[in-house]
Amino acid sequence: MNRIKQYFKAKRAKIYEKDYQFLLGFLNEKELEYFNKLHVYEKRHSLDVCYHLINKYEIKDQDLLKAALFHDIGKIKAKITPERKAMAVILKKKIPFS
Repeated sequence: MNRIKQYFKAKRAKIYEKDYQFLLGFLNEKELEYFNKLHVYEKRHSLDVCYHLINKYEIKDQDLLKAALFHDIGKIKAKITPERKAMAVILKKKIPFS
């Protein structure tokens, strides 16, 4: 059930003006360039992780918060869409590989 929620959350993902303002005040030009290469659903996820650290744990360490924003940066080249991820999960359940 959690995977279904993740799929629909990814499909509805949006980046809002307040998110862009946060990023503009937090990342340098090169970092922002890399962040903007992520798909919108990966950007949303990364921002949510970063906001969670700030709001729940009161993290202020900029290096840790940047790590939260960039923890999925390798997905830029991976081309993992919500549809492909859902298909992989379904296939893994139907065809165990181990």
